[in-house]
Amino acid sequence: MKTALVFSAGGLFGAWEVGVWRELEGAVTPGIVVGASIGALNGWMVASGCPAEEIERRWMDLRIMSRLRVRVPRRLLDGWLDSRPLEQLTREIHSRYTPRVEFGVLVTDTLRLRPRLFRTPGVAWEHLAASVGMIGVFQQYRIDGRVYSDGGVLGAVPNWAAAEMGANRIIAINCIPRLPSALMTAGVHALRLVAHKPPRVPDSVDVREIRPHSCLGKMRESMVWTEANTRRWIEQGRADARAWLERGALKT
Repeated sequence: MKTALVFSAGGLFGAWEVGVWRELEGAVTPGIVVGASIGALNGWMVASGCPAEEIERRWMDLRIMSRLRVRVPRRLLDGWLDSRPLEQLTREIHSRYTPRVEFGVLVTDTLRLRPRLFRTPGVAWEHLAASVGMIGVFQQYRIDGRVYSDGGVLGAVPNWAAAEMGANRIIAINCIPRLPSALMTAGVHALRLVAHKPPRVPDSVDVREIRPHSCLGKMRESMVWTEANTRRWIEQGRADARAWLERGALKT
């Protein structure tokens, strides 16, 4: 049985994923880790063997993301928020940790509206930065002549990528089963109508998903870091994971 952990997109709601991993760390040993958007950063650290406690400490000290500056984009690929703090964070995480198990990151080919999977050892910091680069909000990245952006825009939980990497059991940690605003929901649904559909997960793959018991917050809260929200989401993640384990979700 080759188990994959899949970390979803979700902006700063990704703190909830950290809480979940605090509880799952001793119960799950993944052979594959996949991440989209913020899940790519969480997944990179988990795949590198970074202790969950250390990941939590990083999240509790993300003041670099507490003051996002609005700017007038100078180029088509620039977003309306200053991406430098996020890029600095992404570079530091990529350089500090090295995956010990197979790792895959999802990005979106912006012009073709096609999901793209990059796998270690061919994952550079630019791939992680592109995956967290929300279209129109943060900077988009040109890699090998193609423009890439947010890995979660065409599907928040890329289970298909884990299956493509050889997983026959998937534990999906999904912090955003519902989008936090009606406007965002309408926009994403419209985009997905014209986008390339991600591959289907084969029926032979055992997929088990854990999700929040309630909505984590509003759209703005998912973009601006606060210590109080981060602590609340981590604790909710831990509680949701404990309840999930107590239901025997790993054993059924």
